Amino acid sequence: MSRDRFITTMASLQFVNKDIRAERVQTNRFAAISDIWSCFTKNCAASFSRGQHITINKQLFPTK
Repeated sequence: MSRDRFITTMASLQFVNKDIRAERVQTNRFAAISDIWSCFTKNCAASFSRGQHITINKQLFPTK
């Protein structure tokens, strides 16, 4: 995501249910964004598809 797109997205986010946020913040520090964050992580997991060149905690270097 580009920087400009990120700034636009962050400026557009609104948390409208302020009535229950005070209650939720006592048990969850991230109450204001927890719903959006859970949707984001679900979408990331759904969008990810492994390829044949997957690596974990390593860096691939091109070879001839």
